Amino acid sequence: MMLKVMIFAYMENIYSSRKIEKAMRENFLFMWLSNMNIADHNTVARFRSQKLQSAFKDILTQVVLLLAEEGLITLKQVYTHGTKI
Repeated sequence: MMLKVMIFAYMENIYSSRKIEKAMRENFLFMWLSNMNIADHNTVARFRSQKLQSAFKDILTQVVLLLAEEGLITLKQVYTHGTKI
């Protein structure tokens, strides 16, 4: 459950553990992903630092590749700070 919430939070540009906790309380998409479970910001921060620290980059890479395989995103153009590369 926490992995789903963290991936979705990062996709929504939410990085603060307090903002993720707030989203789990107020945002119905986060509520659905967490099955109405609410983790406090300490739990979010602990999960990120203890469980995801080494693996999160690889997990996000796999998510992007999966989305590309499904045709939901393209990897033809990359934008960095609004600059097309």
